[in-house]
Amino acid sequence: MAAAPEIPTFVEQGLSNYLVEAWFAVIGPKALPAAEVHRVHAAVVAAFADPTVMDIMAKQGNVINVGHVDRAMPFFRSELAKYAALVKQAGVEIQ
Repeated sequence: MAAAPEIPTFVEQGLSNYLVEAWFAVIGPKALPAAEVHRVHAAVVAAFADPTVMDIMAKQGNVINVGHVDRAMPFFRSELAKYAALVKQAGVEIQ
């Protein structure tokens, strides 16, 4: 990672199947009109394309990849399923 080149990656440490990613999302009400969804999405795209924002995010080690609005719900569902499976595998119980 450009922000911390001295820190070895998980692969470099022998953990070839270990992947950790973080993501940000802008979430609105369920019935938000499509035009408003696209307006907000365009604003997010513009914000993350700003050179100052890009520089600050890069210095923090963030890789910006603004996804398309049509892929948001499938992505959220896949993330939920992935982490639910991990919680189940780990035997975590609500206390």
